[in-house]
Amino acid sequence: MTEIKIDSITVDDESLKVTQSKLVDPERLARYVATFPDGGLEGKVVQCTVEQDGEQIDHIVKVDGDNTEVFLTECKISYEDVSPTQLIEYQFSSDGDWFLAHVALPSLEYYRQSKYDIWKNMLIKPNCEAALKRMLNTGIISELFDDQIFITPAKDVHNYEVEDENGKTVRVPHPVHALRVWDSSSQGFKAVSAHLEGAPEKDEEEKEWTKLLGVLNTEHGEEYIQSLLD
Repeated sequence: MTEIKIDSITVDDESLKVTQSKLVDPERLARYVATFPDGGLEGKVVQCTVEQDGEQIDHIVKVDGDNTEVFLTECKISYEDVSPTQLIEYQFSSDGDWFLAHVALPSLEYYRQSKYDIWKNMLIKPNCEAALKRMLNTGIISELFDDQIFITPAKDVHNYEVEDENGKTVRVPHPVHALRVWDSSSQGFKAVSAHLEGAPEKDEEEKEWTKLLGVLNTEHGEEYIQSLLD
């Protein structure tokens, strides 16, 4: 990537020394532009490496002549300002596109702790029969999901919606396939675990699913649950 000389940038009224600056690679920049269409990122955009709060961070900087402007966004869980490079990227299939989630890694780690219990509660106490049927036929979910953070592409949304008895649209979980985050030190991506805390590992999933079906049979009746599985 082309080196661009920038000596310092200002973040939250603090001047930070830039140790490395270069144009953002086109593939990553395209994701930033798609995620932040009103961010003004279509022009000259430079990645500036700095030390900030004891951490090495790559900031995204818009350059217009001699003027520079650091582009920040918000983590939707912590509500803190972060660089787009600190946001988690996700995909829904091994050969699928990568998308930016509006959440940074520290918040994701905290968030992952509760999602398996949320999923189990959705299964055992569903909003409607259609949602229960879809979840039963999907099977156990052990990877992160959230339709407000890991947004399903518009063309696929219909695959994760059902209509309840009152005609209301209900969303069912759409788990991610993989997560990653930009690593400033290596200047590349590093994998992030998508596995839900408390969820079974692959070799224990069948045992856990059988246990959950037992709970559902007790709650709703074995004949009824079996009718939804058929």
